[in-house]
Amino acid sequence: MANGGQLAVKDGWVYMNPYLWSEGAHQLVKSKPDGSSRTKLSDDKATSINMVGDWLYYVASEPSKPNAIYKIKTDGTERTLVSQTNASGLWVRDGWMYYHRLAERSGNENAPYYTPGGIERMRMDSSEKQTLLSSMDHIKYFFLQGERLYYLIGEGEKKKLYVMGNNGSGQTELRDNVTEISIIDGWIYYVRDGKQLRKMSGDGSIDIPLHESARTPIFGLNYRDGWVYYVSGSFGVSGYASMERIRLDGTGRQALAEARATALYIAEDQLYFPYWSIGDRTMYHMKIKDPQP
Repeated sequence: MANGGQLAVKDGWVYMNPYLWSEGAHQLVKSKPDGSSRTKLSDDKATSINMVGDWLYYVASEPSKPNAIYKIKTDGTERTLVSQTNASGLWVRDGWMYYHRLAERSGNENAPYYTPGGIERMRMDSSEKQTLLSSMDHIKYFFLQGERLYYLIGEGEKKKLYVMGNNGSGQTELRDNVTEISIIDGWIYYVRDGKQLRKMSGDGSIDIPLHESARTPIFGLNYRDGWVYYVSGSFGVSGYASMERIRLDGTGRQALAEARATALYIAEDQLYFPYWSIGDRTMYHMKIKDPQP
């Protein structure tokens, strides 16, 4: 979810939006991890895809209801509008929907744009809404782990990492100059200054450096079987970044492939990545090879 939620995995199926395009048709589909048995579920431009039982919850953009929350059965039936709340970064956990509340900003009245204005949560049946963090500009994303909610505030490499209870209580600053985070086995894996991959204990008292990259920034953190996967480098209009992995203790770093990858997702033995091209992100995947002994 911290990588945008363009893909989710459950019970041997991949649910994803394979074409996150600025223009043109979109689809919400399901397939096997190797790409076989692909089936269209809807024509939604879906992001923040969450699995909840037999339902997918996600954010979809439509002209009449921008960034509304929908749900649909995993077989493509019973597509339902859950809330017209203008939202992004949706996490669905324990009966609540957590999301960025988007605020409309000034601009062309025919093409308004939105920025995060705070963090809210809403009951899955929309019966109750709570503001957890209000009027905070420059929220990059938040990461929900158990009863804790981690979030980044700021711009560029000057972001600060905070933690609070999932009810909005006890807001605490943990680190500054943080650009990416992931929570693995109770440890916070994070990127500092765009180039240092580090990990720290949940309360911040222990901090261990793992890797410093000459190709910056490091982003797209994900985890599988004792390895942290990430993208290192920038690509812009031309060029490629490196998709890499490193063991949880910082050893055994391996470069996997070069690509214009904007995020990383893992489905069994497949590494999925949105391939960027002039603003469009098309999903590709490759088999993850076992490390050499």
